[in-house]
Amino acid sequence: MKFLENDERTKRHLEKWSGDHRLITAGFYFWNSGTELQISIPGLLRSLIYLVLHEHPDLILLLCPERWEELSRFSDAEPRPWTTAELHRVFQRLSGEQFSHLRFFFLIDGLDEFIGDHEELIDLIRDLIDCEHIKVCVASRPWPVFQGAFNKRPNFMLQNLTLKDIEIYVRSKFDDSPWFRPMQYQNSQQAERFLTDIIDRSDGVFL
Repeated sequence: MKFLENDERTKRHLEKWSGDHRLITAGFYFWNSGTELQISIPGLLRSLIYLVLHEHPDLILLLCPERWEELSRFSDAEPRPWTTAELHRVFQRLSGEQFSHLRFFFLIDGLDEFIGDHEELIDLIRDLIDCEHIKVCVASRPWPVFQGAFNKRPNFMLQNLTLKDIEIYVRSKFDDSPWFRPMQYQNSQQAERFLTDIIDRSDGVFL
């Protein structure tokens, strides 16, 4: 996903889609070994909102009018914690007609590493996808819950695109292995099954 986010081809396609509209991009990567904010919907929303407003501070007043008013009136006070409801309100505004003159692109990686109600996460993503001025690119291991939710959307399986490259990589590594050559001579079929098993178990991922 980081490759997609930074690749020039992605940028060109997004610029073509956005046309004369201002393009705003942000990404989030779920990580199940991380903190509460790295595995939850509040963490997702907070991160995307921060990235949007950090790069485009002129949107703060429009997206967060209550916060703006609080900080204007009580500039010396400690900011209160954001509530989940408040975060959802910001995204409701962002997806509304008021911001249809902008174009948003969100990348969300690791849906399978999210810890919480999967249906709630799916509903959130669907709400964003339904907006004409928002595009979302998500990634996950092939879990049935996400496949069922998004299988009618444009998609691809990474392992179908990288399988040949992984096969070339694995075979080149074992061809250079001094202990694998005797195995090939002694039992070529077993050696081939061994290689095939490693390639299949990779599931499209280079480790």
